[in-house]
Amino acid sequence: VVETRVARLLALDASNVTDLESALVAAGSGGETARALASAIAAARMAGAMERLQEMTLGWASTRKQFGREIGKFQAIQHQIAVLAEEVTAARMAAQIAFTGAPLAISARRAGLAKLRAGEAAQATAAIAHAVHGAIGVSQEHPLHHYTGALHRWRLAHGGEAWWARRLGRWALASDEDMVSLARAV
Repeated sequence: VVETRVARLLALDASNVTDLESALVAAGSGGETARALASAIAAARMAGAMERLQEMTLGWASTRKQFGREIGKFQAIQHQIAVLAEEVTAARMAAQIAFTGAPLAISARRAGLAKLRAGEAAQATAAIAHAVHGAIGVSQEHPLHHYTGALHRWRLAHGGEAWWARRLGRWALASDEDMVSLARAV
């Protein structure tokens, strides 16, 4: 849906957009611009999916009972849920930063940072969600695997964490600025 809306905004043929990055390149956008926009959208999708994982995990922890009480009352589970919440918040903030500025004026650096951070968070949140659910989420009957599967696919789309980390590292090394100034510039 997001890719179709962006395609319509850009007056592309939205009826058959399956990969926004390719559609943008075919329509004449530069490869870097297309990848940045597609990466920012992927980061936003991932943040939304992680928020749903968090809701599902909190719901499960508050209803599933083990040893006579809800598993969410156990300190180890509370710790995992706290880490999950931190990762979800970090991914959401990174995705919001990627869309700072005018519509469709996506900075490749901000998009790369968002995609990198969302990918890292996706890996952690998927693992925590499955652990808290007791791995029940891998079955076809449970919706958890739909979200975690999508997260892992989106991690690889439009440049994975390693690809963006190398690109951002080259940008940082090519600059004469100190790291604090670079971070503020993003």
